Amino acid sequence: MLIDWDEMMPAGSLRAGAVRRFATGQRISVVYVGTDPQARFDGRPHRHPHEQWAVATAGPLSMTCDDSRFELSEGVSP
Repeated sequence: MLIDWDEMMPAGSLRAGAVRRFATGQRISVVYVGTDPQARFDGRPHRHPHEQWAVATAGPLSMTCDDSRFELSEGVSP
C-alpha cells in the first residue's frame, strides 16, 4: 500500500510546530509527524506501550529511547 501523506487530513499535535497524519489498518497504524525546523521541543519525556519506528525524511532528528541517544538524518540508520 502506498501512502500519499499530502492527501491525508492533518490532525492536531501535542507539540507546537508539528503536524500529524495517520494511516491505519486492522493491525497497524503509521503516524507521519512533520515538524517545522524552527520548532523547539519542550523536552518532556513520554512513553509508548508499543514498539515504534522513527524515520527521518529530511533534516536531523535527535531522540532518546530508554537510556540510549540516537542522532538520525535522512537516509541514515543508527
